[in-house]
Amino acid sequence: MKMAHYTKQERAMILTMRILMIAFFTTAILFALLPNYTLNYISDIGRVMFSWYSPNVHTGQVHFWLIPTVSFLLALSYLCAVVQKDPAQHIEYVRLILITTFASAVGFAVYLFSVSWQFFYLVGAITNALIFIITVALYSSATRSRNRWTTA
Repeated sequence: MKMAHYTKQERAMILTMRILMIAFFTTAILFALLPNYTLNYISDIGRVMFSWYSPNVHTGQVHFWLIPTVSFLLALSYLCAVVQKDPAQHIEYVRLILITTFASAVGFAVYLFSVSWQFFYLVGAITNALIFIITVALYSSATRSRNRWTTA
């Protein structure tokens, strides 16, 4: 069996990192190729399913924030790929994923309540908060599953 030497918690970490790797990569590609469409599609979901009316978004000619967004999502995808390859050896990278998802959740929440009542800010806040909570739970259980996972 290929993953027989991993604990149950480590296998859960591997599966979650694989899912997040694909999710971050797909989101990066969507934002790189179709930024307006992606945000407006999320807004349309809020309009249709939750009667959340928010104006359509137009990122305009200058996509300044789109460049770091795509590059950070690709970096997160890479970090997930590294962790899922061998979580025992690369567990410290999970901390970077935790920092970015926490900061993103807080940032989306701040923008939702202080700048614009857009549905995609709510989706971003909830999604990143859930990723953070799930990853924290998996990280703590995986680090406790073996004593060799102690890092300084």
